[in-house]
Amino acid sequence: MNTTVGCTIFLYRNDKILIQKRSITKKRYPGYWEIPGGAMEDLETAEDTIRREMREELGIEISNLENLYTDIVYRDCKRDIVFIIKGQCDFDSICHDPSEVEEYCEITADDFKKYDFYPGVREQIGRYFGILR
Repeated sequence: MNTTVGCTIFLYRNDKILIQKRSITKKRYPGYWEIPGGAMEDLETAEDTIRREMREELGIEISNLENLYTDIVYRDCKRDIVFIIKGQCDFDSICHDPSEVEEYCEITADDFKKYDFYPGVREQIGRYFGILR
């Protein structure tokens, strides 16, 4: 079984988090909604990875990082180890890369059931909002 390691971040403002829709040109899960993040490169820490990914995808710097937990997701005959992080950014400075992110928005706990997330993300968001354990 192949294993990948990645990081994802709950960028929050008040009772909302930021989600993003994957570009339709992406190989895996094009057009699905997700929490921002990406794959860890060689010799990177989780913090290095999430900072790089946020610059690449959303053109932002992040602050107040907090490690929440590590998730293991099994899908497509693969195992993804995902470091789940919480942090903040200046939402008004977001300038997303359309080759990575089609669109983005902020959601509350009441909103998240309206979106088509790829496998594992719905559970991560539900756990963040305290809806799923």
